[in-house]
Amino acid sequence: MTEQPTLEAKQYFQVLRLIHAALIAGVAIFMGVCFFLHRTDLHLLLTSDMPFFLVAVAMTASLLPLSFVVHIPLLKTLKPGASLSQVQQVYQTMCLVRWSMMEASALFSLVAFFVTSNLVFVVLALVNLAVLVLKRPATEEFIAYFRAHGTEG
Repeated sequence: MTEQPTLEAKQYFQVLRLIHAALIAGVAIFMGVCFFLHRTDLHLLLTSDMPFFLVAVAMTASLLPLSFVVHIPLLKTLKPGASLSQVQQVYQTMCLVRWSMMEASALFSLVAFFVTSNLVFVVLALVNLAVLVLKRPATEEFIAYFRAHGTEG
């Protein structure tokens, strides 16, 4: 496997932040489209007998916490003394997997809202979206991973 060239730190985080913003925008735009299409028949009905409700709650309750520990097996793939490029690749993969779990749960909730017009699903989607917004790529987090697993300097 050939070593990929290392991006400058500023470029690297610009790319990650752009990907993060695109994921957030995709969920937000889909939410807007759903609201536009269902603006006349919205309702708030909290029933646990709806299959969509059970699945949406299960996805939110499982994928959100899982997204905070999914990085552990990925970090184990790094060997001590890993290069900056290797740490960048693992960090980017970790971010993408984490974000995709949050996005999947939000999008499922929005699809359920689209099908049922029930605002309960929007609440679940907003919870997922809020966590996704808060888990933006952080230079401090990357530096901590690099110091723990990469070479110094």
